[in-house]
Amino acid sequence: MNRSTLSFVIGLVLGLLVATGSAQAESSAHSGDGSITAIDGDTLTLCFRHAPVPAVGDTLSLEREWIPFSKGTPASPRYHPVGHARVVAVGAPPCVQAERLDGKPRRYDRARPDAAISAAPAPQAAEDHRAGLTP
Repeated sequence: MNRSTLSFVIGLVLGLLVATGSAQAESSAHSGDGSITAIDGDTLTLCFRHAPVPAVGDTLSLEREWIPFSKGTPASPRYHPVGHARVVAVGAPPCVQAERLDGKPRRYDRARPDAAISAAPAPQAAEDHRAGLTP
């Protein structure tokens, strides 16, 4: 093999290694995501095939994928929030049942654990804050 062919082959192999590493980093960044597999009114079935199943009471952010228009190079998908859900029961692994809190999710939307909402205190019932008052 002559020198120019050898440098071409080495450049090609290095380019493939970089591209493969980028794809693996992108897939591992979304490895904690689940997907809505069924919707029945306000009850959602969410499956987490490549991530740990969230616990009962955890709040999830629901996001929809969109791909921006791009001339030339292919654009990477982006996500925008479409609602929230709270896990109410753990079903057959790797799926959970969740209750829709807000928004209008669709089947195949992405579900991600939402730490900011899960850490927020639960709202008190109307009777709780009036319990100490006397008429």
